[in-house]
Amino acid sequence: MGRAVIVENKGDGLYTARPAYDLRRLDAELKDMQDTQSAYSATLGRAVLTLSLLEDETEIARAAMNQVINQWQQDLLNSGNPPPLTPPTEDDPGTGLPWDPADKAQEGPLFDAINAARTGAGKAALTRDDDLDFAARRHVYDMSGHKLMGHIGSDKSVPSSRVAATGYQSDMTVELLSCGALTASGAVNSWTRNSSHPLFSDVATQVGVAYTYSANHPATHIWVALLAHPDPDPNPSPPTVTYPDDPAQAAAREQEAGIEKIEPPRTETTTPEKLGDAVRKFGIAAGKEAAARRELARILAEYDRRLARIDELTALKTALAAQVYDVWATFYTETLVVGTEYSTAEPPGWNRNDSVTPGFVETGGVYPQTVYVEERPWNLAPFNESQVPPGRISPAVSASPESVFYNSALEPGHFKWKPLWRYATITSLNKPLAVCDLTLEVMEPRQFVDEDPKVPMDINATATLSNVVISYPPCNGYGFEEGDEVLVLFEGQDRDNPKVVGFRRAPRDCNGREDWLQL
Repeated sequence: MGRAVIVENKGDGLYTARPAYDLRRLDAELKDMQDTQSAYSATLGRAVLTLSLLEDETEIARAAMNQVINQWQQDLLNSGNPPPLTPPTEDDPGTGLPWDPADKAQEGPLFDAINAARTGAGKAALTRDDDLDFAARRHVYDMSGHKLMGHIGSDKSVPSSRVAATGYQSDMTVELLSCGALTASGAVNSWTRNSSHPLFSDVATQVGVAYTYSANHPATHIWVALLAHPDPDPNPSPPTVTYPDDPAQAAAREQEAGIEKIEPPRTETTTPEKLGDAVRKFGIAAGKEAAARRELARILAEYDRRLARIDELTALKTALAAQVYDVWATFYTETLVVGTEYSTAEPPGWNRNDSVTPGFVETGGVYPQTVYVEERPWNLAPFNESQVPPGRISPAVSASPESVFYNSALEPGHFKWKPLWRYATITSLNKPLAVCDLTLEVMEPRQFVDEDPKVPMDINATATLSNVVISYPPCNGYGFEEGDEVLVLFEGQDRDNPKVVGFRRAPRDCNGREDWLQL
C-alpha cells in the first residue's frame, strides 16, 4: 500500500500520477552530509594550508642544515656556537640608549635589505608596521625557545593567526623564515631564489621584521619577516582569534613527537654538535610533511566519498521527483482531483517492471512505482487494526545495509503468508451472488542475487481461489465478465479472506452495464 499524487486526468479511469515517496531518512542523511561537508571544507582548507607550511618548513630546515655546514666551514662553529652579531650602531637610534634586547639591532638591517632587494627588482619599497613587528618577534622567540624551524608555532598558531592576534587586519599575509644565515643580507639572499618569490609580492605594502641569536637553537641565528597588506574594509568587531583543530597538523605533531623520542647515534667525530641537530631537524621536518600529506590524502578521500554520496542522494531525489506514470484506477471514476494524494496498490507489495502493461514503467535502476488509484479508501486503505494503513515507499538507498538485508530476507515469506494484493483472472462468475473463482497471477520474489539457473519460487500460497466475494458497488458481480483481470485484496492480510475490489486496468462504469440497470 502506497500513495501517489494525481497529475492528469486522461478520462475513463486512466490517470497520470506521481508516486509519493517517504524521503525523511534520505533528506536527514543528505542534510547531515551537506552540513558535515560544509564543515569539512574548512578543515580541508586548513589541512592544505598546513601542508603548504610544512613543505616550506622542510625547505627551511634543509637551508638551515646547509647554513650550519657553512658556519662550520668558515671555522665559526667548531663544537660550539658562532659569535653573536655586532650591532651596526652602539645605541638604538630610536631611544638613544643601548639596544634592549641586543637582537633588535639586526631588525633595521633586515628591513633595509628587504627593501634593497625589492627596489633592485623594480618593486615598491615596504613600510614597517609595529603590529607586524610584534607578530614576527613572537614567532622568532617561539622558534628559539622550542627549537622550531617552520611556520607552525608551538601553540598551533600560523602566520595569519599570529598577525590577527595583534589586531592587525590583513587580506594578505606571507611569512618568510631563515635559520642559520650569518647576516641580514644573507637571510634576504636566501629568499630571492627566483623572481616569483613572495618577497617580491606586488600586493604587500607593509612588513614586520625580527631576529634572535639563540645558543640553544640548532641554527643559532633566526630571521623572520612578515609581509602583509592591510584589509581595506576592516571588520569593526573582528572575531576572537582561535586555533581550530587541524588533522594534518595533528598528524605532523604526532610524527614529530615520535621522532623526537629516538636517540641519535653517538660517535667520535669532528662534526660540530649543531650540525647533527640541524640534520635531525631536517629529518623531522620531512617526516612531518609526509605525515601531513598522508592525512590530507585521507581527508580528501573522505571528502570525495561524501561528495559522491551527496551527488547520489541528490540525483535520486531528482529522479524520484520526475517519476510520473499512466495508471488505472481500480474503480471507474473521473472525479479524482489533480494535485491530490490518493492510496495505491502495488501487487504483490513491491514495484514492478513490465513494458506491456500500462502503469508499469522501466526507470533504470530505481524500482518503478506501479500505482493503481482507488477513490474508495475503505477498500484500498482500511484503517482498522486488522488492516494495513497506506504509507509511502522509502528508497532503500537511505536505509542501513542491515535493514535492507533484513527486509529483503523476510520479504518472500511475508508476501506469501501475509499477502495484501494480487492480480488474478476470473475463471467463473456468479453475478447475482457477486462471487467468482480466480486464477492468481504467478508471483515470484525479487531476485537480489544473480542465479544461474534461476530457482523459481511462487509466493502464492495457492494457484487458484474459489468463491471469492466481489465488492464493486453498486453493481458488484454485474460489473465483471469471465476472463477479466482483477485486483484482489486479502483483508487483514489473511490469505483465507480474499476479495475482488476492482479492475487491473480499464475499469468498467456500473452505470453503463445494461444487465445491472435491468434489475
